[in-house]
Amino acid sequence: MSGRRRGALALVALLLGGVLALPGCAVACPAIGYLNTVTLDARAYPDVEAVQFCIETECTPAPGESADAGSLLGVTRLEDGEWSLMLDMRAPEQIVVRLFDADGVVIHESEEPISWTFTGGQCPGPATAAVVVVD
Repeated sequence: MSGRRRGALALVALLLGGVLALPGCAVACPAIGYLNTVTLDARAYPDVEAVQFCIETECTPAPGESADAGSLLGVTRLEDGEWSLMLDMRAPEQIVVRLFDADGVVIHESEEPISWTFTGGQCPGPATAAVVVVD
């Protein structure tokens, strides 16, 4: 084997060893999407018939509005004044919450903080959040 070829192989081996020694470089995260959700407790407002929430400038539809095509934000009514908020893969520090009565009138609006617990490891994954209580 020529000296030039041995030098090239040694360089490749050195570079490969250096890359593998770097933290996180040897890990391949799967391209799997996930959804973060948070439970909203609105029991302090017994007349709530609909909920809207906003992350920065993106909001779920208010009563009478249609959803934006492609949006993964959503609201589902649970039971006893609780609602499930689907936030796609985001985990914002706060959201704006609007509660509506049966006539579509806003009966409460507030900015609510969210306390998240993130999964460990080198690949991101779904986070869990404490219940957001509107009072």
